[in-house]
Amino acid sequence: MDGTKLKVQLIEVDETVERILEISKEYTFKQLHTALQIAMGWKDLEEYYFLTKDFVLSEVDYRIEEYEFVFSDQVKLGELKEKRFQYFYDGDLWKHTIEILEDTVLENDYPQVLEYKGRCPMEEYGGPAVYNEMVKENISILPAYDKDEANHILEISFK
Repeated sequence: MDGTKLKVQLIEVDETVERILEISKEYTFKQLHTALQIAMGWKDLEEYYFLTKDFVLSEVDYRIEEYEFVFSDQVKLGELKEKRFQYFYDGDLWKHTIEILEDTVLENDYPQVLEYKGRCPMEEYGGPAVYNEMVKENISILPAYDKDEANHILEISFK
């Protein structure tokens, strides 16, 4: 199955929070959202959108000036022409950059986390500024699960 390797990085936080994923090019942006939720340790409690050079993709009709809105289940990842785009999640607007690293042939028929760096904040932590302060004060912020658990949940969710 044709796939792509993605680098996903949470931005505006002091600690590196990054995932490298392999995912099918046939998956829609809605399916990519589900995979990102699991890989990052989010709980899918809030709204999201992707921002590409020309489009806003979401389940909710976001209107952002200069961007055409498209429902996220209408566009496949393999249809995207650019190599970098953004993913926004939660009312605190947790911002992620997503970079397409390379095309790949998938060994599995579900997304997989290849690399897992950093502790992802919980949705309700109050945004990057609060998260950065908690990290600085060494307040325990444990990820929802580790790489192996994320891959297990991805396998169950996408089979």
